[in-house]
Order: sequence, then structure tokens, then C-alpha cells
Amino acid sequence: MSWIDVVDDPRGIRAIYGARVPALVRAVLHEIRLHRDGPRVTFVVDLPEYPRSPPRRWAAQRFNTVQIHLTVDGVHSVTINGLSTTSVVDLELMKVGDEVRAVTSAKSSSVVDVRGRWAWVNKISAYLVDTAG
Repeated sequence: MSWIDVVDDPRGIRAIYGARVPALVRAVLHEIRLHRDGPRVTFVVDLPEYPRSPPRRWAAQRFNTVQIHLTVDGVHSVTINGLSTTSVVDLELMKVGDEVRAVTSAKSSSVVDVRGRWAWVNKISAYLVDTAG
């Protein structure tokens, strides 16, 4: 089961990527937000692949990176082990019984493990990463 099969209403991601939704392996993690409402946890990550046929506006602006805000809601457990400046992680989103679990791992020793009731992508955007420097 892919992470996209776990999120509620994956239409936004599917509209951009079609059937070729990238795995969350080697994703760039920008931040993790803890919200008391819900409670919920939001992962802000750059997807490891750019869509083959991006929206016209993104193509016109020569964007090359897609960023999503992936939220786990109804959170009942958050574990953070270690803290690293390494921002490339593998993020696994899975369904375990009635709960959703999001776990990050990186070559560094930091791990985030979030357990909640459901997950969704609440923002999709794109921007230009300067690959020249």
C-alpha cells in the first residue's frame, strides 16, 4: 500500500502526478508542526520527484520542486528521538488497524513517529530550487 492510499482524498496529488505518485523516500523535510487543535502534526516536505506534466502555471514559472503539507490528525502519540540538521528523510505513512502512523527515518539517528486517526495533504505548492549553486 502506498502512502497516497492512506490519505483522505488524494485527488489533489493524483491530479498533479497521475498514476506515478512518488514514494516519500529521500524527501526533504523542512519542518514538523505540532498543533494542539486536533491534536495534529504536519510534516512539510519536498517530494523527491517533480511531475512529468506539471500544472501550466508551475511550468511557466520554471518550478522544479513540489512541496506538500502532510497532516496527521487525531494524534494520540508523538515520539521524537534525536535531532539532526540532515533534512533528507524517508517518510513512511501507513495504516495499522484503525490508526494512521507516520514515521521518518534518516541516515542520521533522528526518528519521528506519529500515531493518529487519519491523514490528509492540506497544501500542495511548487517552487524553484536553484540547482546551480
